[in-house]
Amino acid sequence: MVISKQIKNIIINYVIPAILIGGWGLFVFYKAYVIENVFTIVTDSYSKANLSRVPNEELLKGYKIVGSFKAEYDHLGIIGFRFWNFFRISKDRVIFRIKEVGSETWLYENIYGVDQFQPHQFFTFGFPIIDGALGKNFVFEIESTAGRPGDATGVSDQDPIFIAKYQYPKSVITSSVDEMTRFSVLKLFNLLKNSEFTSSVYIYLLPAVLYTLYILGPGKAVTKTLGWQLRYVISFIRNILYRNKIGVSHLLLASGIVVDTFFVKNGDLTLFILMAITVAIWVIYKRNFDEIFTFATVSLVASVVAYCLNGFQIAERGGSWAWAFLVIWGVNRLTWVYINRKSL
Repeated sequence: MVISKQIKNIIINYVIPAILIGGWGLFVFYKAYVIENVFTIVTDSYSKANLSRVPNEELLKGYKIVGSFKAEYDHLGIIGFRFWNFFRISKDRVIFRIKEVGSETWLYENIYGVDQFQPHQFFTFGFPIIDGALGKNFVFEIESTAGRPGDATGVSDQDPIFIAKYQYPKSVITSSVDEMTRFSVLKLFNLLKNSEFTSSVYIYLLPAVLYTLYILGPGKAVTKTLGWQLRYVISFIRNILYRNKIGVSHLLLASGIVVDTFFVKNGDLTLFILMAITVAIWVIYKRNFDEIFTFATVSLVASVVAYCLNGFQIAERGGSWAWAFLVIWGVNRLTWVYINRKSL
């Protein structure tokens, strides 16, 4: 079946971009869900500057971690704290307690076994929702009950060191259109403070941006409703992008990989999207796939260096990229062998 030129232009210029933008929206919505798993939760992060007392190494018996913060939202219900377990399972138990600054009464107190703590991961201390928390200052303590040298937990060296989670009641959010709109805006701005979310949003958008760059032609006259200065600037930028689309494509891909390595902590969706972009760029612009093997080697070396410098998350992500590049290169080599099997 022969597709008319008009239909082909509609598919290229409208249908495919619409699919890519729609996919971007779905991926963003998915990421917003994955970050919290509950849409009604908002989170604030805090650094070690918010800790007034912290052990130098191990949290020994009677030692306390003391932190404080001002609640930026209402309905406070969880404090998450990063611990360091020295790659061992300890028998210590810690007491977590929280209260409003200036109060003599602790709002909540409970005991937890440190064998539950995972290295550099947030352990969440949940407690009954504190309504009316907005604008109030809170202090929490984490006290060891039996820690001793060689059998105790410690504090992670990664930031943010602790988080506060606020869970808004569904009944309040859905009570009216105004409340739903107000919470949606609050949720959006809260997500934009999350580096993993904003990094993922950028990576999800790359396929649409790179496709637009691919179909971009040389600069033409822009609608005359714009001033001639603006028309000239738009045409000038368009021509630069058109002449350098290969270089710009590689630059955008490289920026996506760097962002993924340093800021995306969970999930493989961004990794697979960037792998697909890599294959598309190398095929469309007829690049040498042996370059991919070099990238795999560089990623592996960088992963080892990051691990030696205690950058465990970067090391893990760098190792994933070494694997991804090797998969791309290996599939290309196998495809080449299959296509040329008769002449080998």
